[in-house]
Amino acid sequence: MKCWKCGETLEDPPGGKLAFRAVCDKCTSWLHCCKNCKNYYPGLPNDCKVPGTEHIADREACNFCEEFELLGGGPVKTADANDVSRRLFGDSDPKTKEPPKDNFGNLFKD
Repeated sequence: MKCWKCGETLEDPPGGKLAFRAVCDKCTSWLHCCKNCKNYYPGLPNDCKVPGTEHIADREACNFCEEFELLGGGPVKTADANDVSRRLFGDSDPKTKEPPKDNFGNLFKD
């Protein structure tokens, strides 16, 4: 398993169950947290793939979620605002859109 924050390779938890208050040996980040869970998905309700989970305010703090499934893949890439809006509203890539000035100028062409 790997730490979600620093990527440090850690020993797998005994029995496959991670303790609620487990921390990374290198960076002391909480390991039983949303950002280290397979179900963590920013943009979904409560940022979780499992419907009906309790609200967790701090995604990097330890929690007592029973739906927790260890991610173990290393540092988590956080979604930026453009990624979230594309997933929510189906917007196309903003880099491929014409700049607003070009669109405005096209309104008055003959």
